[in-house]
Amino acid sequence: MRLITHLVFGILIALVFDTMISFESLPHKLLFYSVVAFSAILPDMDYSKHRIALVHRGILHSLWSGLFLGLVAYLVNPFLVLPALLGTFMHLLLDSMTPEGVKLFYPFLRVKGKLRTGSAAEYAFLLAGVFLSVALTIYSF
Repeated sequence: MRLITHLVFGILIALVFDTMISFESLPHKLLFYSVVAFSAILPDMDYSKHRIALVHRGILHSLWSGLFLGLVAYLVNPFLVLPALLGTFMHLLLDSMTPEGVKLFYPFLRVKGKLRTGSAAEYAFLLAGVFLSVALTIYSF
């Protein structure tokens, strides 16, 4: 999936959880959304157009890295665990829908689908995510 798709669906999952969570303050809410968005794109830090930094869709695209990120988030501030896990697992879910898939328990258990990155189907999926995000934002007011 493209970066924008990961961001939109990261924000969408944050919006869904926002309807269930009562935040202490606006800064807490902004921090929650920021961590979800950041962690929704973090697994793709293993990729560069100019070189491969790590094996793309390797260890950073596994449950192990999500759990490690959750642990680091917990050590920094327990409030950060949920948004870090939400963004990371949303990323894994989206990439598991592509033909390349992800190895959930790296290096084992590849999960893959048929949604091609950059295809018209991905853009339709992205548009649906934008529509749902806008609808949920309007609904929550």
